[in-house]
Amino acid sequence: MERWGLGTLFWASCCLQSIQLARPAPSPELEVCAAPGGECPVDSESPGVGELLGRLFNRSYLVFRGAVPQDKVARAVRAMQRPRWSFGAMPGGAQRVMEVLELDPVFAEMIAELPEDIVQIADKVLAESWQLGSLHGHVLYPEERVLTQAERDGKGRGALHSDFPYGHATAEFGGNLTSIPEQFPYTLQLIWMLSPFTATSGSTLIFPGSHVNRTLLRDRFEPGLYETFVQNAAQVTGSPGDIILYIGQAQHLWGVNEANHTRMAILGQVLPFFFKHMESHVMKTPEYVVRRMPPLARYRLGFSRETWFKHPKRLLPFPRSPLEGAECLLDMLLVGYHGPMDLEGTIKKFKDLPEGRAELLVLAASFFFQLNRFSAVLVLIAPMLLWGCAACRFRCCCCRCTCGKRCGFQSLSGALRDSLLILLGMIFGITLLMDRLSL
Repeated sequence: MERWGLGTLFWASCCLQSIQLARPAPSPELEVCAAPGGECPVDSESPGVGELLGRLFNRSYLVFRGAVPQDKVARAVRAMQRPRWSFGAMPGGAQRVMEVLELDPVFAEMIAELPEDIVQIADKVLAESWQLGSLHGHVLYPEERVLTQAERDGKGRGALHSDFPYGHATAEFGGNLTSIPEQFPYTLQLIWMLSPFTATSGSTLIFPGSHVNRTLLRDRFEPGLYETFVQNAAQVTGSPGDIILYIGQAQHLWGVNEANHTRMAILGQVLPFFFKHMESHVMKTPEYVVRRMPPLARYRLGFSRETWFKHPKRLLPFPRSPLEGAECLLDMLLVGYHGPMDLEGTIKKFKDLPEGRAELLVLAASFFFQLNRFSAVLVLIAPMLLWGCAACRFRCCCCRCTCGKRCGFQSLSGALRDSLLILLGMIFGITLLMDRLSL
């Protein structure tokens, strides 16, 4: 689909952006852990994918030590620490930081640079076209005081759960699912540790093997259920830069943070390509954010070429507001949208092109797909151009040119008024179109 435009200046800056060729990150020297205390087994050589799969389905989780470089951990922490309004930002609260992809490019880089072992495990469990159906930050604030055991148990009971989609289809959430049908696949979860995960800071607790019989957690407040969980749970500890990979249907919870620091993490959900995403990041992430992602991150997040216009931000079926229409229009004019064809990828498949020719072809094709975008901006600024022509302010206009005068653009205020009316009409049209397209 063709894209809208803003003119040569913005067009050039968008078309000449560098092409990032992301590849799966080779596995660093990782320790892969799956033991109740989080200690790592001593392997004479790196375990293969088959061995890792066996450990994962036996213990429900693996820990990959040192999987994220410390400079990226520091960038992610700085982005998460920016002031923002959100539920849960209070002592002892658990805060979800949504839209982390917009905070800093580092989060997309972390997705593109997943260790190869994790990628191969996901390929085996979910097939190669798996996607991240959820990505957000999780901040666990320290308690103001040391809690009693009864208070700890109360918070732990409320946090006990299994993950989307099956965990959200039980009676507690209005569904009727009690177990996972045999033909349905498991899902995987990722936790990127951004701060120390210790017993006192509220590290993740997982009930090893609780996924095996496919029985779902129907009611976390059922008598005796939490006590059974505590007796069998493994405290998964680690350091900033470690990644936890676990089976989403295993019972787990985040602990109580009684340390002197905030516990930070990024949570990601790995789903088969045919599963509905838990979060609608594909439909609401601005295009400028999508463009700066490594291609591999876009692919793993599910940003297909068909999602060119899905820009809603609603959770309830309310009509679009003009403010949302203005935001979407501005994003379209300043940045543009990808069409259904991957120009860069398609052109670069031709191996016999002379050196430098592929980049020129990409530039030419991008210019062609910018024509509608440029036309929209031209219509928007047309009253200003006509006013300038009428006032003989442009050398290219002859002083005898009366086009602007005949159109009534004899004053700057009149031209600005008409440009504003055109802009409001565009916003109104985009708002209606968003209502039609976002079902």
